[in-house]
Amino acid sequence: MAVSCSRAVGYSAFSILTIGLSQVVGVIGLLCTGVKAVYDKVQHSRYSKIGGSDAKRKVSHYERRIKDNHVYAKAFGLSLVSLALCHSKGYLEDAAAIAISDVALGILGPARLRRQFYHLSGSSSVEIDQKTKDAMKKLNGERVKLPIKMDSGQRTIDGYWITADKANAVGRSVILFHGTASVLDHMAGHADWYKKRGFNVLMVTMGGYPQSDPSSGGLIRDGITTTEDSTYADAEAAVAHVKEKTRSEDEKEAESKVSDNDRIVLHGNSMGTTLALHAFFRNTGTRLIMEKPFTTPLDVCRGYAFSHISRFFGDKNIIRLTDDIYHAAFRPDYDNGLTGLDNRHKLTTVFAKPGVGAKCCIISTTKDELMNRHAKMIAPDENRDLTNFAHILAATHSEVSHVRLEGNHSTPFYSDNDASVSVESFLMKN
Repeated sequence: MAVSCSRAVGYSAFSILTIGLSQVVGVIGLLCTGVKAVYDKVQHSRYSKIGGSDAKRKVSHYERRIKDNHVYAKAFGLSLVSLALCHSKGYLEDAAAIAISDVALGILGPARLRRQFYHLSGSSSVEIDQKTKDAMKKLNGERVKLPIKMDSGQRTIDGYWITADKANAVGRSVILFHGTASVLDHMAGHADWYKKRGFNVLMVTMGGYPQSDPSSGGLIRDGITTTEDSTYADAEAAVAHVKEKTRSEDEKEAESKVSDNDRIVLHGNSMGTTLALHAFFRNTGTRLIMEKPFTTPLDVCRGYAFSHISRFFGDKNIIRLTDDIYHAAFRPDYDNGLTGLDNRHKLTTVFAKPGVGAKCCIISTTKDELMNRHAKMIAPDENRDLTNFAHILAATHSEVSHVRLEGNHSTPFYSDNDASVSVESFLMKN
């Protein structure tokens, strides 16, 4: 009773204090919403008459904006009476979330939003600690530049090639793809693990990152900006480079019945799993290792938001905000092979082919703060044991090898002896 009385007093005081301001906000808001509504309906009608995937995305975009205008209209209409009443009905919160989303998308734009996922895109340098530098020196490899054709010419990405010692060479190669806040040097520990087991190793740095034709400020100037499309081109260039190197350096294995693809392992860590999976998708016969993968960036975004800011906006608006940011940054276009880095969709597509599941290994850690699902993301009828994005991906096919180890998102698989043995066993399988 006391709580109800204090709440009533609070709303009454808020209403009295905002008299005048409330009506000004309501009138200005309704006028702006009216103009916006007319413009959005005209654009929706225009793109509805045009075919193609881009037009479909535009239609979907304006359909959402029309719905947003309804929310704005309710919020500003109720504000004419009282901001307190508007807040009590939840309209103020809804309108605020939409406004924040619109402002963020308008100010940042797609390129800068993508940088929230590709952290080093546009950076000209990155700090490498001494331990990593020392590890790189011990690998005794060579820096290489991998060419990638573009409509406007050619760009290159930074690579590091290590030829296996002849004494223990197994005639196979691994391509290592780094995570979002790192470059190839940060995969030195992985490279050392594979080198000791007789593998040739190629590490690459994503295009748009330091040493790989980085752009300035995340915008296209002298180099490129990192996108889903550009990373897929990077992955394909890496596979092509390995095939070229092994054909010449392994004497083309003229008598071997093993194909090029059968001799290639694709190992991605975190964001690097998207590149590895794309190469796996395009090159039948290769082996795939996804270390600490995600389902989609949207799920990662949403999990973080539920954990940190949902109390400010409410669950419904968290879904709206994260969805807007994700689709603005990636603009999925399934017709042209761009899934918005949807690993689950791509894995399901790949596993439709018989025998492919057995060539995939997924590695997860027990305390992965980035890849653990928030409880609010698990549907009532869903398996509640699938608490990690890697668990979901591993469950897409019964033949997938799933390696678990103690640790967080920064813990490499080779730091755990049991995990190391499991991965080695997977690599040796027929």
